[in-house]
Amino acid sequence: MARGFRKQRRREVARRRLGVLKWLVLIGGLAGLGWMAYAAGSELARHDIRRLQEQLVALEDERARQTDAAASLRSERDDALQRLEDLQRRYDHDLPTGEAKDLFALVRRQLEAGVAIDRLRFLIATAGEAVRCDGNPDEKRFVVQTGLTRSQNDWVAFAGQTIIVRASGEAVLTEDGLKQAWFDETKPVTVRFEKIDGGESEAKGVLPLSHSVIRGGHEYRFILTKASVRGYLLVTMERCRLPTGQ
Repeated sequence: MARGFRKQRRREVARRRLGVLKWLVLIGGLAGLGWMAYAAGSELARHDIRRLQEQLVALEDERARQTDAAASLRSERDDALQRLEDLQRRYDHDLPTGEAKDLFALVRRQLEAGVAIDRLRFLIATAGEAVRCDGNPDEKRFVVQTGLTRSQNDWVAFAGQTIIVRASGEAVLTEDGLKQAWFDETKPVTVRFEKIDGGESEAKGVLPLSHSVIRGGHEYRFILTKASVRGYLLVTMERCRLPTGQ
């Protein structure tokens, strides 16, 4: 009886030990799985951290490149603005304005008309020297051409018939818009001066006008006004001797 009890007790102890062992194995397995999960999570986290760090470095590099590019663009813009300001200053300095611009345009027209550059240079250089004039002006009048007029009296000659003067203008209009045979004194006229040995110049604008022609060592000064007779232009010419050398 006692032997059977001890045997049963040993089996009970063995069963308890086996249960404890099973629990230990289970706990160990769970702990191992937990460790593996922790290790895997840690590795994944480290990978994510490395990836984020690489992205951060790339972003910092990109920002640095953009900053350098922006600085370069600002520098290029500043250089361009500086060059523009320099060009504007040179343009303002070199380009004639006001009376200088008018003089430049006059010189250009004379050159285009065939006047020698040396002649113009001399006239400008000696412009301040005293000029002796005859003091005996010559006056003549002629008909201004309008496209409707046909007259033999539409030109005059000066300086021994060596300078021919003609003029054209716009015809006067009636209230009905009909053109008259005489020119409109309130509108611009074009006066042409032709030298018999070649060369031509002109004066344009609303009367009165002034003009000069250089020929044979003399300057012929013309004053152009409307005549007392309707449709006519009055020309007053004075001859002046140029400084020595012309």
